[in-house]
Amino acid sequence: MKVAIIGSGIIGSAIAFHLASLGMRVEVWETQTQPGLGSTGAALGFLLGVASAKTSGRIVRLRLDSLKLYDTWLPELEKLTGRRVLLHQGIVCLPRDGHLWRELAQVRAKQGYSLEPVVIGQYQGFYSPTDRVVHPLELVSALVEAATQRGAKFHWGCAWEQGREADSDRVVVCGGLGSQALVELPLQAVGGQAIEVAVAADPHLPALHIVDELGDVNLVPLGGGRYWIGATVEFDPTVLPRAENVTYLLGRVGQYFPQFQESTVLNTWANYRPRPIGRGAPVIEWCRPGWLVASGHYRNGLLLAPITAQIVGEMLINSTTATSINKS
Repeated sequence: MKVAIIGSGIIGSAIAFHLASLGMRVEVWETQTQPGLGSTGAALGFLLGVASAKTSGRIVRLRLDSLKLYDTWLPELEKLTGRRVLLHQGIVCLPRDGHLWRELAQVRAKQGYSLEPVVIGQYQGFYSPTDRVVHPLELVSALVEAATQRGAKFHWGCAWEQGREADSDRVVVCGGLGSQALVELPLQAVGGQAIEVAVAADPHLPALHIVDELGDVNLVPLGGGRYWIGATVEFDPTVLPRAENVTYLLGRVGQYFPQFQESTVLNTWANYRPRPIGRGAPVIEWCRPGWLVASGHYRNGLLLAPITAQIVGEMLINSTTATSINKS
């Protein structure tokens, strides 16, 4: 089977890797000159499934199943490409409601996962050894490199024009916000900005997911007193990046760890995530004869990439629908 994939962010690259591994002939069309320059580039790399507050439903099952796939995907990708993809094994969560998280720990224990009480500074939190942090751009580059090794062909700087006839058996549309130009899938652009800082008095923190009345914020230690902090969630964003977000992110983490209030900002970056309008994320379905859409992953693109690729592979091989594979 020959498959054309439109888009080479984390979803398109993961699908290309998986389909090529299944022996399919894969060609990928990407408007940008390199992978991961869209919403993938706004991510901090958190693969947060076990420590996510939701306990049941389709999205929870997808998150947990995708985490299991990463158990084999990450070592395989690092072996094939020599890239350092995994940054941290395990994430510490500092929750607003400790009682809620103790209940979550009981649910996860029944599901076969651990959430262990831990103290970070003066704060009580929970350690999730199964969740991880990856380097987003290293991950997408590793997927492209590994897919290429297995025969996939990538066309960089080549947009798939509306109305173009496909020289393939199937087409998979996974261009994030760009998918709207090709299929009828209403998506909302939700802004996200992150920063990299250097802290003179390094508090030597683990990968942190902080949840409070303002929402959530993530912290990724890089070594040598450097950290990533992010990302904002802006439903009506102005042009990004913007200075107000830098101040906001420093203040969010500085509220818990004052050392960050005096940190040096080394870099900031931003992009827009695709959030489906009027339906749940993600959208994985046939959109016209021979065409399948896998888009609208919102803030879970990195986490759900392996399971999305697996679902797409099963749909292509068995002509099944996503509903039959992943019932609500």
